[in-house]
Amino acid sequence: MTTTFAGLKAKLLLMLDDEVQVVDSKTVGVNYVNPDHLQNAIDNAIDAILPWWPKPKKATIPTGVTEYALPTDFYKVNAVGEDSTKMFLEPANLFASYGYGDDNCKWMQYPSGSLTLTKALTDTATLFYSSKWGKPASETAVLETPTFLDFGLCLSAAHYLLLASATTASDIRQWLSKMDQGLPIHNPRKDMSVHFYEIFLIEMSKLPNGSGGGR
Repeated sequence: MTTTFAGLKAKLLLMLDDEVQVVDSKTVGVNYVNPDHLQNAIDNAIDAILPWWPKPKKATIPTGVTEYALPTDFYKVNAVGEDSTKMFLEPANLFASYGYGDDNCKWMQYPSGSLTLTKALTDTATLFYSSKWGKPASETAVLETPTFLDFGLCLSAAHYLLLASATTASDIRQWLSKMDQGLPIHNPRKDMSVHFYEIFLIEMSKLPNGSGGGR
């Protein structure tokens, strides 16, 4: 079972108690009618789940290199294995009194965007890494993320959408009330945005140890 971009937007809009409609072949809501805003909300949500559930991938490090350019979809290194020995290489820890000039090859994620080996390997190595999930580019695009993450994606996207409207609400100050009415809530959209984010964190905490090096 899979979820399309249009299908996830429909779930998100229903969560926000909005009416789902199609305008110019794009799924939007009555209150959330801007398709670019919905796209940004879901793109942001797809990135927000990475600490808990990234996409596991592998890449080959060629023979003889000491600095390897990480893939463009790279998120986090999980392990580096030498193909000839089938042994995982030890990471080089960057702190005082730790040596990395011995005969054993070690790796470090340094400088930015690169993986550095302390000595050139005589055989290829395999990089086991967590990658970013792809972003949907059309209404019919099937999301790469597993369907059990749909609820978490909607929660994070709802937080994003309400955060934007809370910013607008703070400018026009339409919910200001007199102090003699008790403790007024000047911006309920802000509180709802925070509430959705708190539920998102709870939902993510229920996941098992994630794929590809998630928490």
